[in-house]
Amino acid sequence: MHMRQLCQKLGITKKAINYYIEQQLLDPQVSANGYREFSEADETQLRKISILRKLGLSIQEIRQQLADGSGALLDELARRRELERSREEARLTILRRLGESGDWSEAEVELQALDRQATLQDKLRQAFPGAFGDYVTMHFARYLPVTLETEEQREAYADILRFLDEAEGLELTDDDNSSSMPAAVSSDAKGAGDYDEAGKPALSYDQWRELSEEMERAVARAAEAPAAFWQEQKERLAALEAYRQSPAYLHSDAYRMQRFVAVLEQAGGYRERFIPAMKRLSPAYQAYAQHLEALNKARPTTLD
Repeated sequence: MHMRQLCQKLGITKKAINYYIEQQLLDPQVSANGYREFSEADETQLRKISILRKLGLSIQEIRQQLADGSGALLDELARRRELERSREEARLTILRRLGESGDWSEAEVELQALDRQATLQDKLRQAFPGAFGDYVTMHFARYLPVTLETEEQREAYADILRFLDEAEGLELTDDDNSSSMPAAVSSDAKGAGDYDEAGKPALSYDQWRELSEEMERAVARAAEAPAAFWQEQKERLAALEAYRQSPAYLHSDAYRMQRFVAVLEQAGGYRERFIPAMKRLSPAYQAYAQHLEALNKARPTTLD
């Protein structure tokens, strides 16, 4: 197929096709008379390139996607855009409030808090890979206080960023470790159960945020009567244990998350540095952690 035919068929300009060839995204054959001949494979490739460009991917991102072929990169880009959308919505809220109140000092404080949250979110996403990292990001970043009022809080925030910078280069091993969340709480219907056939959490960024908020409320309620809570969880714990023995779990991001926490603990610092720093930084997280610890301490070894 000649370039003109391909342009007419796909609605793409000659200039665009030449650009993709220059960028080595396409490599058509050249006939004896010097004309480029496009095969069916070239047409398929160009369709993909066109779709990805319309979705806003850069040339480098398209190159990575074509080389990889899986949906992993596209999943990551979608999650990143959801995070950016959330931040833009927060900026719009601040803008509206500024227009209504005219309080520039308040707007400055809110923007500084948003910047700190964005920094923490980015570092959490770098340290905790995969879709389950969305949950980790939302779970911890939302506890960040609006202002760092004390020196202890400022030091704790710096300690968290240093820890996450050090954790970024760590890799998963085959070691497994149990989750630091109460099993029955973390296995809510929107948690361990909502996995697709590939073992990926079938949750959006906003759903991870809702799950985090829901889990906090569930932990607070359960901590008021921990013995009764664990007694009520017999069936759910049995279902969770069955899920953890399934092939789907071994290919899930929840399993990868548990393994990665094991790596963090082996490297030193997750429970000794990160969690204590979160407690010093955020009174809200301190309260949540206390409820969580009380609940886990009350968990019986067996539920008869």
